[in-house]
Amino acid sequence: MRLQQEELQIFDNFIHTEFLPTEQEQAMELTTSWKEEGIQQGIQQGIQQGEYRALKRLLTRRFQTIPDDVLARIETAQPEQLGQWLENTLDAITLDDVFRSH
Repeated sequence: MRLQQEELQIFDNFIHTEFLPTEQEQAMELTTSWKEEGIQQGIQQGIQQGEYRALKRLLTRRFQTIPDDVLARIETAQPEQLGQWLENTLDAITLDDVFRSH
C-alpha cells in the first residue's frame, strides 16, 4: 500500500503526538522494515519482468512465433526457471529444447 504525501504527514504527526518515545522508535523501525521489504519485492518483480521480456523476445527472434501455451508457461514461471530457459535458448535447436531440464 502506498501512502500519499498528505497521508504520510498525518501518519507522522499521529506517531509523534500519540505514541511514547519508545513506541515512536518501534513504529519507525516497522515502517522502515516495510519500505525495505517493498523495495526488495519491487526489484524482484522488475527482474522477473525483464527476464520474461528477454526470453519472449529471444524466442520470437529465434523461432518466429510462440504458441499461447508456451507464453502462458513463461508468464507463470518462477524466476529461477526463467533464468534457466534464457540460458537454454543459447544452445536450443528447437523450441522444446528451451524447456528441457539439463
